[in-house]
Amino acid sequence: MKKKILFRIISSILIVFNLFQTTVIKAFDSEEHNRMMRNSLFKKSFFKYYGEKYIEDKENENLLMLEDASYLVLDQYNGKGSKNLEHLKSLKVTGLPVSINEIDFSGNSSHRAYTHLGWNHNYLNDKANWNIRKTILLNTVDRIFKFDSTQQKDSFAAIIYYIHLLGDRKCDTDGKSDAEIKHSEAKNIMEVGGRHSTDKNDIIDELLIHIKVVFKNQTNTHKFRQLVNRLERENAEFEKIVRSDGGVNTTEKIKEYGKLTDKVCKTITYYLPEMLKNEAFFRNVFY
Repeated sequence: MKKKILFRIISSILIVFNLFQTTVIKAFDSEEHNRMMRNSLFKKSFFKYYGEKYIEDKENENLLMLEDASYLVLDQYNGKGSKNLEHLKSLKVTGLPVSINEIDFSGNSSHRAYTHLGWNHNYLNDKANWNIRKTILLNTVDRIFKFDSTQQKDSFAAIIYYIHLLGDRKCDTDGKSDAEIKHSEAKNIMEVGGRHSTDKNDIIDELLIHIKVVFKNQTNTHKFRQLVNRLERENAEFEKIVRSDGGVNTTEKIKEYGKLTDKVCKTITYYLPEMLKNEAFFRNVFY
């Protein structure tokens, strides 16, 4: 009898443990974020032509610098990232923290609350030293590219930032069985779209602002108008869910939110690479 009770207790513990394992919030890892960035900056034919080895080649340290800086700005915590910081220093990026301790903080999945709420967000609890982090990415892109203006530099860095956020939102709302639990983390990361509020811009709103700055010389092109129109349409689609009765509060709505997030990712990866290739600051470095 005692053995049966013990067996049931152990079985119950294992069931609870397994349930916990399946509901842990999974974010993009560094390699997935790097892949998302590459797909957003370059057409797949770019790597097909140069070969995947191009990513590791010394001559392509510019891309590796972007990846390191993006990681340090958004996902560095718990003492990690010293190698990434030293790598940037070795490539003569200036104005960097003396050590990782200048931006380090203790965290877990809640680290997003200190780095994932917007490029120009006012982080009242500035645990992550946000302005220092922003400078890491700004100084890195300044080291790599020759921009037309300071505004173009800032907006390009912001686009890199929002590409990272899109990757996390895509992972959070990918329609898996634990989507509701994943979506509970939304308070720690900027929403993708649908709110159209001047004091609470979403990722799409921010992308539209910065795209118009980076591609100011392409605003009259068909490709630019298509990109803007698609993002605006997708924002309107988000609005239907976000402003529906109860908001994004059911499994069905969360899955639809995830599908729309994936749609925005595809829009960015379809239009951005070709438009970047047409910009001298980008073309002169990578083509």
